Amino acid sequence: KLRLDTLLPGRRYDHTIPTEADLKNSKLNKNGKQMAIATTLMERICRTVLSREMRQRCQSLSDYMNVPIGGLMQWDAYMQCCVDMIVATTMTDFRLASISVNMIREWPRPSCFFTPTSFYPLGEGSQQIGNMSTKAWVVLLANAMFECNTNITSAQSILNMIHELYLHAESKDWSQLDDNPITKVLTEDICRFGLASAGIRVARRIFRIDSDQRIENVGDIMISTSSLLDEIEVFSRDQMKYKPHAAIGSFNMGWIAMQCPSKRKTHGLTAAADCYYWFKKAYEVADDAGDDFNSASARIDAAGAIMFGGAGAVGTKRFGSVTAVRRDLRSEFGERARNTNESGHTRDAGDNRGVRVEMAEIITSQNIAQAKQVLSYEAKRRNDPDASSRPLDSDEFELVEWWNVLKLWNEAMKYYDKVTKIKFQYFVYGETSMWTTVIAQLEEWAENQKLEIDDWPCPRDESGLPRIRDKGERNCASCLKGNSLKSCSRCKSVNYCSRACQKKHWPKHKKECQKMIKRKLLAERLSGYKAN
Repeated sequence: KLRLDTLLPGRRYDHTIPTEADLKNSKLNKNGKQMAIATTLMERICRTVLSREMRQRCQSLSDYMNVPIGGLMQWDAYMQCCVDMIVATTMTDFRLASISVNMIREWPRPSCFFTPTSFYPLGEGSQQIGNMSTKAWVVLLANAMFECNTNITSAQSILNMIHELYLHAESKDWSQLDDNPITKVLTEDICRFGLASAGIRVARRIFRIDSDQRIENVGDIMISTSSLLDEIEVFSRDQMKYKPHAAIGSFNMGWIAMQCPSKRKTHGLTAAADCYYWFKKAYEVADDAGDDFNSASARIDAAGAIMFGGAGAVGTKRFGSVTAVRRDLRSEFGERARNTNESGHTRDAGDNRGVRVEMAEIITSQNIAQAKQVLSYEAKRRNDPDASSRPLDSDEFELVEWWNVLKLWNEAMKYYDKVTKIKFQYFVYGETSMWTTVIAQLEEWAENQKLEIDDWPCPRDESGLPRIRDKGERNCASCLKGNSLKSCSRCKSVNYCSRACQKKHWPKHKKECQKMIKRKLLAERLSGYKAN
């Protein structure tokens, strides 16, 4: 049975944030309880920022955007806000912060936040802020999380600070957090996970911007998309390291696999296989953790990966009638090379615990003799050193198990219904990359073919994931309709679904259009300072 939801791309949805009173509701799922707890923390931040004490302190400061960090660390109310920001943001993967943090306007910023001005690749270069205590590290991380949701125009400056915090993190004495009753709720794992989440959020924002629009100020440099993708991978692996029971790290690795055809020149089928591996791992971890958000979104993107050949189903007529075999098409990024067992120890000779079996799986064949021929050919192919760069031979074609795509979609909708109960279903749509693609393909299969269990959809002209970089959801700037690919001919920064919408939106866009053109001219003048 095909279930297609009526959620439309680009549509604005009203939401009701769970409150502290909702925690007493036994029907609230784990995500709902996390949202309710995070809401309580964010409300406490808002009350503190809007309090008379905060207002008096801000009025006494000549510039609340440039406050000495020493004074902020001695202010208990401000330190509590920083701790609450880190806990609420990491608990909800930035979902609640993107809504609530916009209510906070006069958040005092430490003067050293924008001190790092030289951009270095992640983990390289020298520290630009000296004598950073663990307490100061916490304050700067909280401010980076705050800026992630409010200050879009200074993304590169925020990334500079995240790189600086990354350099300092290894040398911090995290036991100092236990000495303060306010910061004792934080641990190294929470802080490092929060830093990785903030890094991914900022780096992905810059990744989705066209290269000629990444320079905002004269001091900025051009950051290559390949280096940003490498950086997101480092942060994603940190997420899995410091919070292994969370699915978001594996989910982000799946997103990286989707960018590999365009940025790492990975074959489309190999990228689809890596993508399927990571999204499958993500929804399995999410199921164990009771994370309905990622259980739904990871299944939708896993279904999309199968649709592009990620399950490794390969067909051929080499042995007479059509035979189908499942081939492991993953690369090392998809953890194909495994030299350790499940416990993490080096594998001994003859020890097969936790080892992926290097054998082809027959899906369909005419008879046993034909199956033996297929297995014999697959054995020879595995010994071919050039086979890894050639997922398909010239007489082979990609097959799509449409029933598994449909199965994952329907399973995702069950978790989607659970998220709908707390009025946050639009996050599932916003966090997936394959929503509209999977729906369109399922509708096409349902309308144009009466599929039976033995039917295979016709192979596409191009195998695997396309060589397209993720540039975010392109909604019409006027009517918010999704998949609007026509852009402003002058600045190329906004999209429209029709010329009528462009004319309607022009009075609002005119000033911004001129600013974007100036940024492009600045980028051209500074093109000699491009980073590799």
